Amino acid sequence: MKRIFIFTLLLIFFHSFSFSTLYYEKMFLISTDFQFPVVKIEAEKDKSPVMLIFGGIHGNEPGAYLTAEKLTELKLKKGTVIIVPRVNFYSIMKNVRGYFGDMNRKFKNWKSKKKDPDTRIVKILKKLMAQADIFINLHDAWGFHRKYHKNFGQCIIVDAAKVISKKTKKEIDLEKIGKEVVEKVNKKIKNPNHLFAFWNTETEKTHKEKNLEQMKFTATFYAYKVYGIPAFGVETSKNIKSDELKVKYHLLVLNELFKVFGIIPENKIRPNLKKPVFYYVKIFNKEGKEFIVPEKSVLLLKQDETITLKSIHGSRKFGWAADILGWGGENDRNKRYLITKKTTVLIRHDYHKITSFKIYPSKKIPRFIIKINGEEKKIPAGEILKLKEKDIIILKEAKFNGKELSIDFKGFALKNRINRGDDRNVKIKYGELQKNFSLEGKGRFYKIEAKLKRNPLFYFIVKYER
Repeated sequence: MKRIFIFTLLLIFFHSFSFSTLYYEKMFLISTDFQFPVVKIEAEKDKSPVMLIFGGIHGNEPGAYLTAEKLTELKLKKGTVIIVPRVNFYSIMKNVRGYFGDMNRKFKNWKSKKKDPDTRIVKILKKLMAQADIFINLHDAWGFHRKYHKNFGQCIIVDAAKVISKKTKKEIDLEKIGKEVVEKVNKKIKNPNHLFAFWNTETEKTHKEKNLEQMKFTATFYAYKVYGIPAFGVETSKNIKSDELKVKYHLLVLNELFKVFGIIPENKIRPNLKKPVFYYVKIFNKEGKEFIVPEKSVLLLKQDETITLKSIHGSRKFGWAADILGWGGENDRNKRYLITKKTTVLIRHDYHKITSFKIYPSKKIPRFIIKINGEEKKIPAGEILKLKEKDIIILKEAKFNGKELSIDFKGFALKNRINRGDDRNVKIKYGELQKNFSLEGKGRFYKIEAKLKRNPLFYFIVKYER
């Protein structure tokens, strides 16, 4: 349990989006149901100031966490942006505000329960705050503040009129900034019902209203009070049905805040949201052997093999979870699993069930017999076969319990012939394949499946390399 409290690194890589932008990514609380990524994007030379942005501290506010996810596409000429795309991923998977209570009320004087995972997450979030010069917490809230002042929706919120920066010792006028941002954003909003409002909740005062009194325990107030940095809550309205529109409004506010604090983006982030489409999961056994598992597939592995579900690949980068049904928790990525029986793995994106695949233990792994450029090879089920685009492949044979099976190369169909899902004894060339049937739609990975009376039994993967 002790290692869970350590800020664990799942993945860290350096990637240059352009000549001026650096990108880093870390996963915290690895091997738990509460794992979540943090993305750091910085200009190559001028890295100041540092803005920290939270999305999804409440699990039922998709406008917030989808906006934070879009922000990971940023490229910067100046400044640094640290983004937590899905702070409270467990609650997002459940589509509730806070499965273990309101995480945004646990930043001050929180008497943690022994098994409250929010405590671990909040500790990490506070560490991130210590690195920031500005803090933004994205939300979706009920109603429209302009229509009814107790509603939080369509509002920019601060805890005080001014803050004195602990780093620069300079006074920052939060009220002035907030009001000016609202004025500029509202000029770009066509629907008069969706106009933003500014609200200084004067959090340090004693309030009769419970919601306002609880603001003393929020992330924005903690950042303002403890770290002395300008902190803003940005709330779009839950009454706006379109998630894309909520993302658009969040981005309008953020772009103005970037200007105020001197963060200069190199690109414009658009609010369009891709439909979450699952491509495949990468699985590794304890020896480090890699398997690729597409949707609705059956992966045959040796009895008592230990595996780890590592990365989930799809049309969206964040928000994926893999649940080994009947074992573990809600998100079983990065956990070691011993194969002893037939297993179904459910793939979710946020709170949506997307698809599933199966893992079966097998005493003997069946093989495909194929020819590559005239040379016969035996390929075990589940293997990844690397080919060049110039290679010619012929699928010869697959058997199961002595029965001949048809073999279907997903993405290949002979012209002028009815596709019956059996591609044996046909020369298959890369140029004849349909990219849209490849696993990721880019023509790199294809599934070859053995079937008995159209029922898929096992498969292998072809990976084309240039």
